[in-house]
Amino acid sequence: MTNRILRALFIVCGCIVGALAHPSEALTQSHEELERQADQLYLRSRQLRLEGNAREAQRLAERLIEIEKITRGQNTASYAAAIEELGLVFDAVGNHARAEQLHTEALEVRERVLGREHEHVGYSYHNLAAVYKTWRQYAKSDEMRKRALAILQKAQGPNAPEVGTTLNSLGGSYNDQGRYADAEPILRRSIAILENAPEKWDRNYASALVNMASVFKAQGKF
Repeated sequence: MTNRILRALFIVCGCIVGALAHPSEALTQSHEELERQADQLYLRSRQLRLEGNAREAQRLAERLIEIEKITRGQNTASYAAAIEELGLVFDAVGNHARAEQLHTEALEVRERVLGREHEHVGYSYHNLAAVYKTWRQYAKSDEMRKRALAILQKAQGPNAPEVGTTLNSLGGSYNDQGRYADAEPILRRSIAILENAPEKWDRNYASALVNMASVFKAQGKF
């Protein structure tokens, strides 16, 4: 792609100003350089979101999406990851309606590009489940969790940490609904998986223990 075409694309997209830390460099950057920058923006946005800096994370995620559109297009796994990241940012600030739109779009792109059984499709179902749970649409949320669980078990194996985390989310949802008999075996399995997972999963393990304690308390088991 020539610099002249790249310049025109930036103008059309309205992202010459602010597209880069030094906007004047945009016109001389190659396609490959922009792709590398997109990868860096994704990692930085994710880091900022996890640190609680949603405003800056949103700015970077929106810039990332514009670069993805220009370089790789809107029918790629990386574009799906970019809009998923922005959806997670909106989740963090409570704009769940916008988050649902983005997670739905990410799901559609991933199913089309990666196939319905890919683990990243499972992640999209997991994200949508979280939105529906926030709205107390438990039936819809639980269905999304079950779809995510089926995909992740097939893609990663029955004892993968992601499976344990999804089980905890489903068990936690049942607990919130007062479905304690349904929640208990699911949470037991989640704990069995997560207690043997690497340390980075300790937070999820602790969450599963808290959910199980809540179930026991509600049932008068301690």
